[in-house]
Amino acid sequence: TINREISCLRHLFKYAVSRKAINTSPFTDEESLHYRENNQKDHFLSQEEIDRLLATTMPEWCRNVIIGILHTGMRRQEALGLQWHNVRDGFIFLHYTKNGKKRQVPIDRDLAGFLKGLKMKYGLWSKYVFCDPNGNKIKGDSCSKAVKSALKRANMHVSQPVHILRHTFASHFVMREGDLPSLQKILGHEKIEMTMRYAHLAPDYLKKSIEAMNGLTSTVDTQKSDEKVTSREEIASIGSIQSKSQDVVNG
Repeated sequence: TINREISCLRHLFKYAVSRKAINTSPFTDEESLHYRENNQKDHFLSQEEIDRLLATTMPEWCRNVIIGILHTGMRRQEALGLQWHNVRDGFIFLHYTKNGKKRQVPIDRDLAGFLKGLKMKYGLWSKYVFCDPNGNKIKGDSCSKAVKSALKRANMHVSQPVHILRHTFASHFVMREGDLPSLQKILGHEKIEMTMRYAHLAPDYLKKSIEAMNGLTSTVDTQKSDEKVTSREEIASIGSIQSKSQDVVNG
Protein backbone atom coordinates (compact mmCIF):
# COMPACT_ATOMS: atom_id res chain seq x y z
CA THR A 1 0.00 0.00 0.00
CA ILE A 2 2.84 2.37 0.89
CA ASN A 3 4.53 1.66 -2.44
CA ARG A 4 1.34 2.41 -4.35
CA GLU A 5 0.94 5.73 -2.53
CA ILE A 6 4.57 6.68 -3.15
CA SER A 7 4.15 5.89 -6.84
CA CYS A 8 1.04 8.05 -6.96
CA LEU A 9 2.85 10.99 -5.31
CA ARG A 10 5.83 10.61 -7.64
CA HIS A 11 3.52 10.72 -10.63
CA LEU A 12 1.68 13.79 -9.34
CA PHE A 13 4.90 15.74 -8.79
CA LYS A 14 6.21 14.69 -12.20
CA TYR A 15 2.97 15.90 -13.77
CA ALA A 16 3.20 19.19 -11.84
CA VAL A 17 6.71 19.77 -13.23
CA SER A 18 5.53 19.02 -16.77
CA ARG A 19 2.71 21.59 -16.34
CA LYS A 20 5.23 24.11 -14.92
CA ALA A 21 3.30 24.31 -11.64
CA ILE A 22 6.54 23.63 -9.78
CA ASN A 23 10.18 23.78 -10.82
CA THR A 24 11.45 20.45 -9.56
CA SER A 25 10.12 17.27 -8.04
CA PRO A 26 11.23 16.16 -4.58
CA PHE A 27 11.56 12.66 -6.01
CA THR A 28 14.84 11.73 -7.68
CA ASP A 29 15.68 8.80 -9.92
CA GLU A 30 18.81 8.07 -7.91
CA GLU A 31 17.01 7.34 -4.64
CA SER A 32 14.05 5.02 -4.30
CA LEU A 33 11.65 5.30 -1.40
CA HIS A 34 9.87 2.07 -2.23
CA TYR A 35 9.92 -0.88 0.08
CA ARG A 36 11.10 -4.14 -1.42
CA GLU A 37 8.13 -6.29 -2.35
CA ASN A 38 7.88 -10.05 -2.35
CA ASN A 39 6.21 -11.01 -5.61
CA GLN A 40 6.45 -14.73 -4.94
CA LYS A 41 3.00 -16.23 -5.37
CA ASP A 42 2.65 -19.47 -3.46
CA HIS A 43 -1.09 -20.08 -3.47
CA PHE A 44 -2.89 -21.57 -6.42
CA LEU A 45 -5.84 -23.90 -6.88
CA SER A 46 -5.07 -27.58 -6.51
CA GLN A 47 -6.68 -30.16 -8.78
CA GLU A 48 -9.19 -30.95 -6.03
CA GLU A 49 -10.03 -27.25 -5.64
CA ILE A 50 -10.45 -26.84 -9.41
CA ASP A 51 -12.87 -29.78 -9.50
CA ARG A 52 -14.77 -28.37 -6.51
CA LEU A 53 -14.99 -24.93 -8.10
CA LEU A 54 -16.31 -26.22 -11.43
CA ALA A 55 -18.90 -28.34 -9.59
CA THR A 56 -20.21 -25.24 -7.81
CA THR A 57 -23.43 -23.57 -8.94
CA MET A 58 -22.68 -20.46 -11.02
CA PRO A 59 -23.83 -18.75 -14.24
CA GLU A 60 -22.87 -20.69 -17.36
CA TRP A 61 -20.89 -17.76 -18.75
CA CYS A 62 -18.87 -17.58 -15.54
CA ARG A 63 -17.93 -21.27 -15.77
CA ASN A 64 -16.95 -20.74 -19.41
CA VAL A 65 -14.60 -17.90 -18.47
CA ILE A 66 -13.05 -19.93 -15.65
CA ILE A 67 -12.38 -22.90 -17.95
CA GLY A 68 -10.96 -20.62 -20.64
CA ILE A 69 -8.49 -18.92 -18.30
CA LEU A 70 -7.47 -22.17 -16.58
CA HIS A 71 -6.46 -23.58 -19.98
CA THR A 72 -4.70 -20.48 -21.33
CA GLY A 73 -3.54 -18.23 -18.50
CA MET A 74 -5.16 -15.21 -20.15
CA ARG A 75 -5.73 -12.07 -18.13
CA ARG A 76 -9.31 -11.10 -17.36
CA GLN A 77 -9.61 -8.40 -20.02
CA GLU A 78 -7.86 -10.58 -22.60
CA ALA A 79 -10.41 -13.35 -22.05
CA LEU A 80 -13.45 -11.06 -21.97
CA GLY A 81 -12.37 -9.22 -25.12
CA LEU A 82 -11.54 -12.39 -27.07
CA GLN A 83 -13.43 -12.66 -30.37
CA TRP A 84 -13.98 -15.66 -32.60
CA HIS A 85 -11.87 -14.35 -35.47
CA ASN A 86 -8.88 -14.46 -33.09
CA VAL A 87 -9.28 -18.22 -32.58
CA ARG A 88 -7.83 -20.17 -35.49
CA ASP A 89 -5.18 -22.68 -36.58
CA GLY A 90 -4.85 -24.12 -33.08
CA PHE A 91 -3.98 -20.77 -31.48
CA ILE A 92 -5.60 -17.87 -29.71
CA PHE A 93 -4.25 -14.60 -31.11
CA LEU A 94 -4.27 -11.83 -28.54
CA HIS A 95 -3.92 -8.34 -29.99
CA TYR A 96 -4.91 -6.18 -27.03
CA THR A 97 -2.71 -7.11 -24.10
CA LYS A 98 -1.53 -5.45 -20.90
CA ASN A 99 1.89 -4.53 -22.30
CA GLY A 100 0.58 -3.80 -25.78
CA LYS A 101 2.49 -6.67 -27.38
CA LYS A 102 0.62 -9.23 -29.45
CA ARG A 103 1.06 -12.90 -28.56
CA GLN A 104 -0.20 -16.34 -29.45
CA VAL A 105 -1.53 -18.88 -26.97
CA PRO A 106 -1.65 -22.53 -28.11
CA ILE A 107 -4.92 -24.41 -27.70
CA ASP A 108 -4.77 -27.84 -26.05
CA ARG A 109 -7.04 -30.72 -27.04
CA ASP A 110 -9.52 -30.28 -24.17
CA LEU A 111 -9.84 -26.56 -24.81
CA ALA A 112 -10.32 -27.16 -28.54
CA GLY A 113 -13.33 -29.38 -27.84
CA PHE A 114 -14.69 -26.89 -25.33
CA LEU A 115 -14.38 -23.96 -27.75
CA LYS A 116 -16.03 -25.99 -30.51
CA GLY A 117 -19.07 -26.44 -28.27
CA LEU A 118 -19.15 -22.73 -27.44
CA LYS A 119 -18.99 -21.75 -31.09
CA MET A 120 -21.87 -24.04 -32.01
CA LYS A 121 -23.93 -22.47 -29.22
CA TYR A 122 -22.95 -18.80 -29.42
CA GLY A 123 -20.69 -18.30 -32.43
CA LEU A 124 -23.45 -17.60 -34.93
CA TRP A 125 -24.90 -14.65 -33.03
CA SER A 126 -22.10 -13.29 -30.86
CA LYS A 127 -18.63 -12.16 -31.88
CA TYR A 128 -17.31 -12.74 -28.36
CA VAL A 129 -16.02 -16.15 -27.31
CA PHE A 130 -17.10 -15.56 -23.71
CA CYS A 131 -20.41 -13.70 -23.67
CA ASP A 132 -23.45 -13.24 -21.45
CA PRO A 133 -26.79 -14.97 -22.25
CA ASN A 134 -27.62 -12.16 -24.67
CA GLY A 135 -24.34 -12.49 -26.58
CA ASN A 136 -22.91 -9.27 -25.16
CA LYS A 137 -19.40 -8.67 -23.86
CA ILE A 138 -19.05 -9.44 -20.14
CA LYS A 139 -18.00 -6.53 -17.95
CA GLY A 140 -14.84 -6.90 -15.89
CA ASP A 141 -16.44 -6.09 -12.55
CA SER A 142 -19.31 -8.48 -13.19
CA CYS A 143 -16.82 -11.23 -14.02
CA SER A 144 -14.78 -10.65 -10.85
CA LYS A 145 -17.88 -10.65 -8.64
CA ALA A 146 -19.24 -13.84 -10.22
CA VAL A 147 -15.92 -15.71 -9.92
CA LYS A 148 -15.48 -14.49 -6.34
CA SER A 149 -18.96 -15.73 -5.43
CA ALA A 150 -18.26 -19.10 -7.04
CA LEU A 151 -14.99 -19.43 -5.12
CA LYS A 152 -16.77 -18.49 -1.90
CA ARG A 153 -19.46 -21.13 -2.46
CA ALA A 154 -16.65 -23.62 -3.02
CA ASN A 155 -15.26 -22.57 0.39
CA MET A 156 -12.26 -20.76 -1.08
CA HIS A 157 -11.50 -17.15 -0.21
CA VAL A 158 -8.92 -15.31 -2.33
CA SER A 159 -8.08 -11.63 -2.76
CA GLN A 160 -7.80 -11.75 -6.57
CA PRO A 161 -10.53 -14.14 -7.75
CA VAL A 162 -9.85 -13.98 -11.50
CA HIS A 163 -6.09 -13.54 -11.38
CA ILE A 164 -5.68 -16.68 -9.29
CA LEU A 165 -7.00 -18.63 -12.29
CA ARG A 166 -4.11 -17.30 -14.38
CA HIS A 167 -1.70 -18.13 -11.56
CA THR A 168 -3.21 -21.62 -11.29
CA PHE A 169 -2.67 -22.22 -15.01
CA ALA A 170 0.99 -21.19 -14.74
CA SER A 171 1.58 -23.31 -11.64
CA HIS A 172 0.08 -26.47 -13.13
CA PHE A 173 1.87 -25.85 -16.44
CA VAL A 174 5.22 -25.95 -14.64
CA MET A 175 4.28 -28.90 -12.42
CA ARG A 176 3.32 -30.84 -15.53
CA GLU A 177 6.86 -30.36 -16.86
CA GLY A 178 6.20 -27.31 -19.01
CA ASP A 179 9.36 -25.22 -19.45
CA LEU A 180 9.70 -21.67 -18.17
CA PRO A 181 10.66 -19.97 -21.49
CA SER A 182 7.48 -21.34 -23.08
CA LEU A 183 5.43 -20.22 -20.09
CA GLN A 184 6.91 -16.73 -20.43
CA LYS A 185 5.66 -16.51 -24.02
CA ILE A 186 2.23 -17.89 -23.18
CA LEU A 187 1.70 -15.51 -20.26
CA GLY A 188 3.18 -12.54 -22.12
CA HIS A 189 5.78 -11.65 -19.49
CA GLU A 190 8.27 -9.10 -20.76
CA LYS A 191 11.03 -10.36 -18.45
CA ILE A 192 11.88 -13.95 -17.56
CA GLU A 193 12.26 -12.83 -13.93
CA MET A 194 8.47 -12.55 -13.73
CA THR A 195 8.12 -16.14 -14.87
CA MET A 196 10.87 -17.44 -12.57
CA ARG A 197 8.51 -17.03 -9.60
CA TYR A 198 7.11 -20.41 -10.68
CA ALA A 199 10.52 -22.12 -10.83
CA HIS A 200 10.19 -23.46 -7.28
CA LEU A 201 7.32 -25.65 -8.49
CA ALA A 202 9.68 -27.48 -10.84
CA PRO A 203 12.61 -28.75 -8.74
CA ASP A 204 13.81 -30.86 -11.65
CA TYR A 205 13.81 -27.95 -14.09
CA LEU A 206 17.51 -27.08 -13.78
CA LYS A 207 18.44 -30.75 -13.64
CA LYS A 208 16.64 -31.39 -16.93
CA SER A 209 18.19 -28.30 -18.47
CA ILE A 210 21.73 -29.41 -17.63
CA GLU A 211 21.10 -32.74 -19.36
CA ALA A 212 21.51 -30.81 -22.62
CA MET A 213 25.26 -30.82 -21.90
CA ASN A 214 25.47 -34.60 -22.17
CA GLY A 215 27.74 -35.70 -25.00
CA LEU A 216 29.86 -32.56 -25.00
CA THR A 217 33.01 -34.55 -24.12
CA SER A 218 31.79 -38.09 -24.78
CA THR A 219 34.40 -38.69 -27.52
CA VAL A 220 37.25 -37.78 -25.21
CA ASP A 221 35.82 -39.89 -22.40
CA THR A 222 35.58 -42.92 -24.70
CA GLN A 223 39.17 -42.54 -25.85
CA LYS A 224 40.39 -42.33 -22.26
CA SER A 225 38.33 -45.24 -20.95
CA ASP A 226 41.10 -47.75 -21.71
CA GLU A 227 43.66 -45.45 -20.15
CA LYS A 228 41.60 -45.33 -16.95
CA VAL A 229 41.61 -49.15 -16.79
CA THR A 230 45.34 -49.21 -17.33
CA SER A 231 45.77 -46.56 -14.68
CA ARG A 232 43.86 -48.65 -12.17
CA GLU A 233 46.05 -51.68 -12.96
CA GLU A 234 49.15 -49.56 -12.57
CA ILE A 235 47.92 -48.25 -9.26
CA ALA A 236 47.32 -51.80 -8.08
CA SER A 237 50.83 -52.87 -9.14
CA ILE A 238 52.34 -49.82 -7.49
CA GLY A 239 50.54 -50.76 -4.32
CA SER A 240 51.97 -54.25 -4.53
CA ILE A 241 55.51 -52.94 -5.07
CA GLN A 242 55.16 -50.55 -2.16
CA SER A 243 53.98 -53.41 0.06
CA LYS A 244 56.98 -55.57 -0.86
CA SER A 245 59.38 -52.67 -0.38
CA GLN A 246 57.96 -52.05 3.08
CA ASP A 247 58.44 -55.73 3.97
CA VAL A 248 62.09 -55.49 2.98
CA VAL A 249 62.54 -52.38 5.10
CA ASN A 250 60.83 -54.00 8.05
CA GLY A 251 62.94 -57.16 7.61
